[in-house]
Parts: sequence; C-alpha cells; structure tokens
Amino acid sequence: MVASTHNSRHEAGQTEVALAVVGGSAAPPGRFEFMGGLFTNREGGGFFCAGTLIAPRIFMTAAHCVVNETTGEPKGATTFWPKVHIGAYNRTQNVGIDVRAIAVTRPHPDFGYADKDIDCKFFNDIAIMLLDRPSTKPHVQLPPFIQKPQLPAATGTPLTALGWGDTRPGTFSPSEPLQQLDLALRPLRVCQQVFPKVPGYRSPENTLICAGNAPGYAANICKGDSGGPLLLLGNGTGTAGSTPDVQLGISSFTHDASVCLGEPAGFTNLAQLGPWIAETIEELVTGRWVGRVYGDANVQTFSGQTYVQTGSAGQQLNIVSSSAYMLSGWLKQQPNGNLALGAAQFQRGRSTVAVGVVNGVLLVRLNGATVAAGRTVAIDGGSLKLAPMQAGKERVVTIKQSAALSIVFVQPFSAAAGAYAPRLDVSVRYRRMPDYQVSGLLGSTFPHQLKEPPA
Repeated sequence: MVASTHNSRHEAGQTEVALAVVGGSAAPPGRFEFMGGLFTNREGGGFFCAGTLIAPRIFMTAAHCVVNETTGEPKGATTFWPKVHIGAYNRTQNVGIDVRAIAVTRPHPDFGYADKDIDCKFFNDIAIMLLDRPSTKPHVQLPPFIQKPQLPAATGTPLTALGWGDTRPGTFSPSEPLQQLDLALRPLRVCQQVFPKVPGYRSPENTLICAGNAPGYAANICKGDSGGPLLLLGNGTGTAGSTPDVQLGISSFTHDASVCLGEPAGFTNLAQLGPWIAETIEELVTGRWVGRVYGDANVQTFSGQTYVQTGSAGQQLNIVSSSAYMLSGWLKQQPNGNLALGAAQFQRGRSTVAVGVVNGVLLVRLNGATVAAGRTVAIDGGSLKLAPMQAGKERVVTIKQSAALSIVFVQPFSAAAGAYAPRLDVSVRYRRMPDYQVSGLLGSTFPHQLKEPPA
C-alpha cells in the first residue's frame, strides 16, 4: 500500500512502511486474524499475494494471484497450490499463525483475462481454496447477495483495505507488518470514468466496485495487496452485541501499478458473487468434485484449473470415462465463429444417451428413441431425466449413476437475445473422489496427491 509523501499527517523520521498507511499507523496486531499471506510451496517459498479465511477450511483470494491475467492459464504448481500463513501480522514471522497447504484451488470459471476479452479484464477476479485441514483462526463475514448496479453499501461509506503490498511502487517492496488503508466506496459513474484499463467497467453489470480516498487519491493499494480484503469494519470487540467485520471486496487492480496513486482502485464485488461463492464452498467442504465443460469450450478441471479447449468442428472429446462408462462430446462451430459443445453421448452397458442441440432445439434420445420433456426413465446404473420445458428458462438433462455420480447437461437461455443457445454446458459431479481409475478430459485431473501437487 502506498500513500503520498505530502500526507499532512506525516512526521519526520517515519519510515517508508509508515508512509503506506493513511493515519500514520500499521494495522493493530491481533485485530485481523482472518488475514493470510500466500507463499509459494517450495522450501523458503516467497510471499506473492494476500487473502482471507472465510470458513474453517476455505480461503479466498484473487483469481489473478493463481491464474495468468493475460492468457488465463493456471500459474505453476507452487503458486496454484501455495502455502497459506493465516493470522499473520508480520509476514516474515511464523509466530502464532496457522500454516496450511492448499488442496484444491477453484478460480472463477469466467475470470476475465486479457486474451479472452480485454474489455472484461478482471471480471470475476476471485478464487476459492480448500485448506488441507481446518484453521483455528476466526473467519471474516461476507455480505448478503446484492445484484449490480445496486452497490453493497452507500457511496461514500468508509471502508478499510488490508495488505502487505508495495510501499515503493514499481520495486515490489512488500511491507513486513500488515498495513491498513482508509478508503471510501465510490459511485459507479466515478469508476466508469477512471478505468480505461477495464473498458467493460462502463457496463453496470460487471463484477467490480471501486474505492479510494478522494479528492486526489493520495493513497492506494499496490502490488502485493492483491487478494486482500476491502472491509466494512465492525467494532472488533468479539463481545455480545458487537458487530463483525464484513468483507465487501477483494483487491484486484489499480490503473498503473508503477504509480498506484491518483485514482480509486478496483475490487471484486463479493455481494454480487455470493451465489457462486456459496455453491463452490458447498462443493469443496462436502467432498463433492465438480468438473465442467462449458459451451464456449472453457474447461474447469476437478483440481480447479481452467483452460480453453481447442480443436476443430466435429472433433470428438473424451470428457470422462472409466471401465464401466464413457461420456463423449463433439465440438460445433457457433454463429460467432467460436467452438462449443454441440452434442454429447453417455454410454453404459446397454444404454446409450444422446443429447444435442439441433436448430436451437434440445433433443434427448435413449437407444435411438426420443425422450419426452418431464420424463424420468431408467438406464443402466441409474436414471435419465429431461426436466419440463419452461419458456425463458434453461433446459436441463440429468443422468444419475447410483449416489456417487451425476452428469448435468444444460442448454442456456439468453435473455438478451431472447433465444436458446446453440450449445451445451456439461457438468460432471462426484459425491466423493472415485476409488477406481477415471480418465478423459476431466477424469484425468483428479488431484490424487493433494499435499504434494506436481511441480
């Protein structure tokens, strides 16, 4: 975090670190024990980002801390599955903290990296992580769901950012003691005017909010603060009747990381992403494993990595398979020129289920016979259900295989276009990690070595 050297509260003899805090003081020790630092998981691994504990086994940070913000590719294993120091005050000391390894990392599947869509860069800048074992530290509270353009608090509300970021911009000189910075929530129109780096911010439906200490924006978050919280502070007493700290945002970006001053900073809007956060936490803590192939050919693996599937129209994909069953998909060129899943097939024993989109219509067949909407039929190993059709609602097909495995096919509906998409989204869900060999595009991505991920 940085502040202008013209801060009226600056006193002679203060260090660069002290200059990083509006008001002239670092965060009080022991006040924010839900804070954690991310360190690469090699011997003597270095600090690279911040984050927060939001449940005993769940840690939250920014997606760009673990995913390349230009290409969307996961960063190296030592960063994608880092170590976390929870409850840290001085990031260089290991006293009184919980050190945990990351077992699973789930970046948001629609994280806006530059090569995907420069206008939407930093959208959905969030990643949820499963710790190898619970932390003993308290966790921070998250806000209730609020959809943009409504903001999670009134504009001008005093907020506090925390982190160990740069005190001298452009040098990566992270602070040793935890820093806190006084900011205020800014109106959408201000954010839209000052972020040419993120043109999509002009859309009120984006997943960002901005905060800064106007006028002049003489202090700001900086490199190294990424992943840290933007807080609506409670009274911090922990006694009856006290109010908790509520995390409204995740530190995401400033316009110019070499300066970090002169404008508000961008934060991930947690109120808007509440449903995805809750769903992801449930998947991780209940032991469920979910992999997805989205209709735009984005793949989310069981280990939490995401990438874009490349290929050619008509190409067959082995999505997931075992000695008992196989789920395949076929790529289809979309009207916009992109590749997507246009059809899929599940085979087990004597049952073959084909799901496809033809001329905008979702068709489901079992052994060549059409399945009517609203019906549930038996198949080898389980059941097949085509949900009743509802105008303006996505169309859903579900295959269940005993209690352990389910496969969900969705034909999305676009309210903006007023039409159904000519593609499928496919989710593969295991209630527990299979104890048999699984292969394929998704099946091969189970992180069987959780504590020691591959280098």
